[in-house]
Amino acid sequence: MTATTSDSDANFVAFIPAGGWRVEIIGTNGERWDEPLVGWGLTRSGHAVAFTGGPEGFAEEVPDLSNKTRVYHPDATHYGPFASGEVA
Repeated sequence: MTATTSDSDANFVAFIPAGGWRVEIIGTNGERWDEPLVGWGLTRSGHAVAFTGGPEGFAEEVPDLSNKTRVYHPDATHYGPFASGEVA
């Protein structure tokens, strides 16, 4: 389960490496791109928050884009909203 810091109040208790996980994003113009995650922030409430590498070298939280994002591992079986190539 992923959460945003607004859900978790940024009360992180640990950070762990992402180990090959990626995020796929669909922009407002329909353009798709993906990028590697650099780690997971674990919150006191038990949520895992995904982080990517920001443009200035700092980790940034993956934005909540209302079902326009997919966090996945390339070695996993494909499922979820982008499995068919369609976006809900």
